[in-house]
Amino acid sequence: MDRSAGEPLLVDTGRGFSVTWQGRHLYSSRDPRVAVLRRINDWLPQEDTLYLIPSPLLGYGFRELKEKLPPGSFLLGVELFQELMALSQPYLPSDIFDGIHSQIIRTDSIPALCRFVSELGLDRFKRCRRLDLTGGSRLAPDFYGNLEQELGRLIFQHWQTRASLVRMGPLWFRNICRNFTLFAGKPSVRELSVDGTIMLCGAGESLEKSVPLIRRHRENLFLCAVDTAYPALIEAGIVPDAVFNLDGQFYNFYDFYKHGEKALHLISDITAYPGSLRLKGIKPWYFSSRFAENRLLSNLEAEGLLPCPLPPLGSVGVSALFLCTLLGEGPYLFTGLDFSYMPGKSHARGTVFHQLFLNRTNRLLPDGGLTELSLKRPARRLAGRNTERSLRSDTVLEGYYRSFLEIAGTLKEQAYQLNGDYPHLGVPALNEEEMTTLMEKTGKPLVSEAIPRGSDCRSEVFLRREKKSLGNIILGWERFEAEGDSRNLENALLCCDYTYLTVGVDKTSHREIYFTQAVKNARTYLRLLEQQEPLI
Repeated sequence: MDRSAGEPLLVDTGRGFSVTWQGRHLYSSRDPRVAVLRRINDWLPQEDTLYLIPSPLLGYGFRELKEKLPPGSFLLGVELFQELMALSQPYLPSDIFDGIHSQIIRTDSIPALCRFVSELGLDRFKRCRRLDLTGGSRLAPDFYGNLEQELGRLIFQHWQTRASLVRMGPLWFRNICRNFTLFAGKPSVRELSVDGTIMLCGAGESLEKSVPLIRRHRENLFLCAVDTAYPALIEAGIVPDAVFNLDGQFYNFYDFYKHGEKALHLISDITAYPGSLRLKGIKPWYFSSRFAENRLLSNLEAEGLLPCPLPPLGSVGVSALFLCTLLGEGPYLFTGLDFSYMPGKSHARGTVFHQLFLNRTNRLLPDGGLTELSLKRPARRLAGRNTERSLRSDTVLEGYYRSFLEIAGTLKEQAYQLNGDYPHLGVPALNEEEMTTLMEKTGKPLVSEAIPRGSDCRSEVFLRREKKSLGNIILGWERFEAEGDSRNLENALLCCDYTYLTVGVDKTSHREIYFTQAVKNARTYLRLLEQQEPLI
């Protein structure tokens, strides 16, 4: 074939075509097809699996793979190089790549591939497995390795979110109902803006080292704290300007036990524990995490009652960073966001978590049980800015850390971290002298607040419609019990999908348990919404 130098070439081996490029054979130079089939014969397929096939080239073996492919699995061939894709395109069997069981994509964008897999439906996959059939993957090992890791993480996070929804979803939905009159038509966090330096404090051990710097420059900072870090700052004699409040559990209330009637901005998720939204001295601002697509949030949004929707970010630290970017354009300072922990000490001194472990400490349990707790998760190591030091972390914290890096990476020259020995947060580290220079340059922050429009009659309209929809579920259940006809019940449930999204059993195999749990949820949410009506 007449091709210019540097382009891939087809080579006829006498037993099929091979491909050469960049000085190497990407198939066997003797019998390319048989070598691929030998690998497939050793392949042990799994159900509900996404199979990533790097650089599929001429598509040898795809037909045999598809014949062995178990239910729910999918073959995804990915080619990074346009030159190889152009060479291979005429030889790929078009009847194999139907988009239902298999597909080949040419791209250099990992996020685009993640979107493609999400559109296929993450519910169908339990895992991602890599299957190398050619030598093309060796041309870009980092790209294909990162792609395998990101697709695996995408599927893992989907099921982690799903498990969290089953476990925590009922509480989140109950809290939304309980908090309805507090957030409906009330100020969104978007109506609060800051012109100046915004400092975000997490509850990691590094917060302790930053306290002297915070005290010294307090007047030039709009100081924000995640709820877990709030008691640590109070113990140090520092009252933050704003606290981010996300947790829906009662335990969250412990973070405010030193609050008293201190004046501050409380920036809360609408799923937060209701007691924390009723503290004295606070000025409330609201947002809503889209922890799952559901009709309750959609109906609130349709009525203009859903404050500042946020994507699901998981960690309070990651969510707080995202919210800081909404408050102002920076500069931003970070401390206490360690995503790691010292042996025997997971949080800063003064936090509730640290105090609880100190209270449990005795002669037989010298670390309060922290070591036992840390061993429940697979350990990970994060590199600090000092390359000679590695930091102990775990799989959950590592996932939050990567999410934080993605957002911090968009802040460019406007973000800095303190205490450079802790994990690299994707931004430059400041020493004491550099922070002083920054504070002199930015000066005292200016805070402005917009006036909310109010909810007028929208709250009444929402309550009336939602109560009617939930009541229809109860009527459908009564008919199902009396006549065995589930059609009305199933139709009513579709209008309030949040009643069954958190049910942890399959509808097909456990039909009556499924209906019973969904109706129980409907009764609970109806009762809570009825309690809100006199408060409007």
